[in-house]
Amino acid sequence: MAYFYVKSGFGTRTTGGGTTLQTGSMATLGAANVYDNIPNAITDGAGAGDNIYCSDLHAYAPAGAFSHIGPTTDPSLNIVSVDDTNIDQYKKGASETTGGGNSNITMNGRINYAGMTLNKTNDIDFSVGETRVTMDDCVIGQGSNGDVIWLDQDGCLLHLINTDMSWDASSTGGAIMLRGGSKFIWQGGAITGANNCDHLIHPTSGSNGGMVVFVDGVDLGNVGVSLFSAIDATGIDSVVGEIKACRLHASATTTDTGIGHKNQRIEMFNSSSTSAGAQQAVYIDDWVGTVEDQDDSGIHRADDDAFENGDLMSLKVTTNANCDIHNPLRFEIPSGFLALSNASTDTVRVYCAVTNATTLYTTTVWVDVYAQDGTNNHVYNHYSSRGTDFLNITGTALTDDSGSSDWRNGGSALTAHNEYRIDVDTSGDAAADCVPKIVITVAEPSETIYFAVVADGVA
Repeated sequence: MAYFYVKSGFGTRTTGGGTTLQTGSMATLGAANVYDNIPNAITDGAGAGDNIYCSDLHAYAPAGAFSHIGPTTDPSLNIVSVDDTNIDQYKKGASETTGGGNSNITMNGRINYAGMTLNKTNDIDFSVGETRVTMDDCVIGQGSNGDVIWLDQDGCLLHLINTDMSWDASSTGGAIMLRGGSKFIWQGGAITGANNCDHLIHPTSGSNGGMVVFVDGVDLGNVGVSLFSAIDATGIDSVVGEIKACRLHASATTTDTGIGHKNQRIEMFNSSSTSAGAQQAVYIDDWVGTVEDQDDSGIHRADDDAFENGDLMSLKVTTNANCDIHNPLRFEIPSGFLALSNASTDTVRVYCAVTNATTLYTTTVWVDVYAQDGTNNHVYNHYSSRGTDFLNITGTALTDDSGSSDWRNGGSALTAHNEYRIDVDTSGDAAADCVPKIVITVAEPSETIYFAVVADGVA
């Protein structure tokens, strides 16, 4: 492990390789032991497991493009901003900025950044497959209209942690463009700047291998049109997206085109443009339909426990013509602790309602429960309301619950709907007292069904 020290406009070192860990200031270290920029340090040997420490006053701004080339295998190259006067202490502030009107920052290999600002007048380009970059407590500065971060090679990873993306020009494209099975993870931070970014994620043409996107705890209030753009295009394949605990723009949608292919699914939880909607916000967008939260101004089951803010809610499931028994919509509902070892509470009961023009059957809506085994808690037992005869596609009608549940439409009793309960008996293979996983499957096409979010344990 070697150390390379960097400060623009001061350092003159270009050869000699890394040194040992130093203390004191950049001035004390001396210009001959300091590089002018990160590319020079990398050229002189900074690689796997090494550390490049940049003065927080470092502000490299060449006339054109530059590259940060890390090792192709682990361990990563670490690039960290440090205090100019105490170089063994972390201090955010170092920056490198491309010049000219169309200049890229190229990133290859394995690199970890901390406290850095990377400004670009065009794109950040991951030009080699398996490039894996982590940025913690950093800032990515966007340049002119349409500038993006390209993860367009096989198996690339960009992981942002408490990192902001500054968007200073309007754009009709996406901030992040992915393909080739690349993964984008963003945990904490915000899109800031003077203008809205139209889209967060946009696939590149011929997305071979697709993309995986996880965004958690990020302020996306400046993404003004959609979170995912153009994912229905021909040649765009697998899209897996999860958005959690994010502030959203009031006009932003999940996608601007809808889900276009069977191997695409986007899930959003606790993400909203308003304070009132955040606690219980749910939205799942799938090729066969959608799942979204419905507050108590609409159809809901009044018997359920309210959230801490006093709201009641249901899950509104809307399927499309793609949905059938071979291509159903599956989703998990919240579950509390259930005493499944007790004979009086070892049946899991789920409630739903649908317009009275539709009869639901055990083959159009069913529930799977996964609960810890009563003896071997590390093993989960599977229980299902569907049964095991998979040649039976007719099923039997669900159990009427209209005399037992208090379904409402806003403040009034719900009318013109069939109300059902679905029981899953766990007694045949005793389960432990636990928080089970409860998965609902809907195989009824072109229908809207409401599900209570609270499952009961009954005899």
